[in-house]
Amino acid sequence: MKKEWKEYSLEELLSYEQPTPYIVESTEYDDSFETPVLTAGASFILGYTDETDGIYNQVPVIIFDDFTTASKYVNFPFKVKSSAMKILTANKELVLPKFIYYRMQTINFEHSTHKRYWIQQYSKIKVKIPSLPEQKRIVNKIEELFSELDSAVETLKKTKDQLAVYRNAVIDSCLPQDELKSIDDCLVSMGQGWSPKCLSHSIMNDEEWAVIKTTAVQHGSFYYEENKALPPNLEPRCQHELVVGDLLITRAGPRVRCGVCCLVKETKKRLLNCDKVYRMKVDESTILPEYMELVLNSPRFVKEIDLCKTGGSESGLNLTQDRFLKIKIPVPTKKEQQSIIKDVALKLSVCDNIEKIVNDALAQAEAMRRSILKKAFEGGL
Repeated sequence: MKKEWKEYSLEELLSYEQPTPYIVESTEYDDSFETPVLTAGASFILGYTDETDGIYNQVPVIIFDDFTTASKYVNFPFKVKSSAMKILTANKELVLPKFIYYRMQTINFEHSTHKRYWIQQYSKIKVKIPSLPEQKRIVNKIEELFSELDSAVETLKKTKDQLAVYRNAVIDSCLPQDELKSIDDCLVSMGQGWSPKCLSHSIMNDEEWAVIKTTAVQHGSFYYEENKALPPNLEPRCQHELVVGDLLITRAGPRVRCGVCCLVKETKKRLLNCDKVYRMKVDESTILPEYMELVLNSPRFVKEIDLCKTGGSESGLNLTQDRFLKIKIPVPTKKEQQSIIKDVALKLSVCDNIEKIVNDALAQAEAMRRSILKKAFEGGL
């Protein structure tokens, strides 16, 4: 019964170690290497290293992000990316590592201030725990229920992957193979924006000026709320103000973020383009902006754009403007372009409906996961 559970502070249940001896020296990761490099954040495994010194192997442990309070359970040897974490080891006379890890996932903790939390605050949190045999029973029940959820989630994720394949096939099949023109011949202008220092919080109002972040540009979608306010003492460079109809493509960043394209269909006033994004104005007597966006996000031309990237590492690439502008794309008549846009939209609308159902189901699965943990630590499992 829950009344038999005893209360302890986290620092009584978990000892901590600084990760300094285990920080990776080189971030040149490769999947063929053996040792994973970890972060306590959502990405978890950042990559794999071939370094053989400074590998942490006294597992299982919990890695704890000292700034965000996120945590991960680890039962394999590893290295870490930075010092911004604690390595937590359970006092096995009192608590099972998996039990206290699951218990930590239910702790609501305010971490908006950028500072380290474990020593002064988080470790002082008190939790109630049962006997070790009861902990084992609860962990087994949690993992039994999670296993069923994981199976359902895996099926849903496979469905999303299949939808992505279908989307790509639809777009590529609708584009013609001939009537080619260079991108340069389809544009009126192309240039990068402006990113002054000292940018601050995001804003949504139309009274203040702001500069977009590169995350505002996603494949086929523009998120104008992804911005940073311009300090009031800086004069805005109004020539970079974004308007509906602008076509954007990221020019710098890691491979997955470089060469990402979207059309500005909706935006706020007084929003400026940043220096890591090219803004293109298309020649609308030749090509429709919506059609251009469709082409540049098609699998065929995503591969072409990928060949235009240069740089020393996967994390720091640049889209070479000259090479990009020489890419030849199919440009049929504007009437045919309109027909292609409608055809793709019709076929993908079914896909969108299915994806919404899948996303809703994934959200429900995550809510159920939280509900299972809540019941477990209320003595309800």
